[in-house]
Amino acid sequence: MRVMKRQIDSSNPRHINESGFDPILLASAMENAACEDQARLYATFSISPNFGGSVKAHSIGCNLQCGFCWSPCRSCKEINTVSSHPNKVARVFSEVFGQNGTRAGVELNEILNVPAALNEMKPRLYQPEEVVDKMIMTLADRKIEGIGSFELCTEGSPPKTIRYFAISGGEPTIGRHHLLSVIRCFAERNLPQRFLLQTNGFLLGADSTYLEALSVFIDCLELRISLKAGNPKGLRTRTGAFEASFEYPFRAIEQAISLGFSFHLAAMSDSAVMPGEEREELFERLSAICLQYDRHLESMESYYHRVHGMPKHNDRSSLVLIDEETYVPVYPKILAEVLDS
Repeated sequence: MRVMKRQIDSSNPRHINESGFDPILLASAMENAACEDQARLYATFSISPNFGGSVKAHSIGCNLQCGFCWSPCRSCKEINTVSSHPNKVARVFSEVFGQNGTRAGVELNEILNVPAALNEMKPRLYQPEEVVDKMIMTLADRKIEGIGSFELCTEGSPPKTIRYFAISGGEPTIGRHHLLSVIRCFAERNLPQRFLLQTNGFLLGADSTYLEALSVFIDCLELRISLKAGNPKGLRTRTGAFEASFEYPFRAIEQAISLGFSFHLAAMSDSAVMPGEEREELFERLSAICLQYDRHLESMESYYHRVHGMPKHNDRSSLVLIDEETYVPVYPKILAEVLDS
């Protein structure tokens, strides 16, 4: 019998659990798989052009299954599957990268050595202090490895300065004790950078004590809360999460404002992913929250233009900034092609 290949849709290339799931329960299962006592699994560490320059620790394990996800770090199985097929990844990368038109005319091998990058992505348990030490060493050596190598193809040139330490790849709030210990270790080093916690907000919104615990580090910590949908149906359609869990990120936003965190929002509101009507719903909801706390919702693009540069940490008290993410289909399509084979 011939096995039919799954059709890759432009907005949801990757598999989504159609039966649905509770993202809080999935986070618990992922923690059992990716964490051991205080340690957590990471795939690679790298310098990245993201956020004006950052050094990233790419953690393994996520509590969502977004169809537009770019990361191979949702599980060890994904990392191992992708890493064990370097030639296929290179071929698919070449095909999709060319179709995308990014850096047209440049040969693939001039941008990225795919087998070498994949060889650097190996799951390993790291203790909290090891994570911070590894990030500091990565910064000192200006290393661009693994996933960081791929990011250069779509995100830009290697950064000249580093503004943030960040955990990327998987959902960093999985493994609460590990994360708190990582940020504590970071804070104790008195580094000039800040720690950027980029999160989908579900675990923060489900348990109010989580943000309270993080508020101890408010002087060196910023939040980036990523919103995947503008209504419950959109959440279920694009992430697989039950519609009843839709409120969690918004609860996290409200508590972040109340506790005085420096934070901004990110929304996957690109029209290739989110319908225009749903985007309007999302912005109406966020504007209502801002009004409740006497704040104003403003786009990152508008704010950067208005202040002529990168935002300062102390001039945003009346604002909630939102970054509307541009959907880059290259990596989701590569992962769909490789993981589904």
